[in-house]
Amino acid sequence: MPASSWRSILFVPALAPQLIEGAQSRGADAVQLDLEDAIPADRKARAREAIPAALAHLSGGPADLLVRINRPWRDAVPDLECCVWPGLAAVTLPKTDGPSDLSVVAEVLDALEAERGITAGSVGIVAQIEDAAGLLAMERAERFTPRLVGITLGPEDFALDLRVGADGGELGRTAAPNRCAGAFWSPVRPAPCPWALRSPSATTRIWTRSRVPSGRRRPWD
Repeated sequence: MPASSWRSILFVPALAPQLIEGAQSRGADAVQLDLEDAIPADRKARAREAIPAALAHLSGGPADLLVRINRPWRDAVPDLECCVWPGLAAVTLPKTDGPSDLSVVAEVLDALEAERGITAGSVGIVAQIEDAAGLLAMERAERFTPRLVGITLGPEDFALDLRVGADGGELGRTAAPNRCAGAFWSPVRPAPCPWALRSPSATTRIWTRSRVPSGRRRPWD
């Protein structure tokens, strides 16, 4: 399905086989394998080795497949090498500072798709914004690469940069309605970035096991 149809994204650590096993049955519109915060530094290499098998297991299910890679670039490039295979819908780039970051990832994706017989341009990019400067820089980012399928907010780091609270404070009222764990915007939607992040009608709730809005059904229940 197109990214604009994602209503929920289920985060799954790349080294959690028991969670990967049933991820496609949890009702989320997309499943995101996480190589970043969910994986300790000393286990990154092992997580990369597990990604191809995890993608193969999850391919063909109802949910689209994403992988969140690492920064800095010395970690991001090996992550891309391990995860760009048939069935991958998009990669999420954390700490996106602006369009130049998207251009770097797009160049690597171009090479990997050609090398592995994947349809050119089929792997999208989700930009994860974690500070105010990055958010402002992304306003016209879709002009720099057609691979940009969405922009998501890293609420804790974003709140820290703005010096506001991430749980029910100013950030919760503006960027992440209902105290959800994140907000998602797709360039297919009519509302422009960054103001789309303030509109409940233009956001996708991105939930984790530890943070779910009170009274809301969790995708994995």
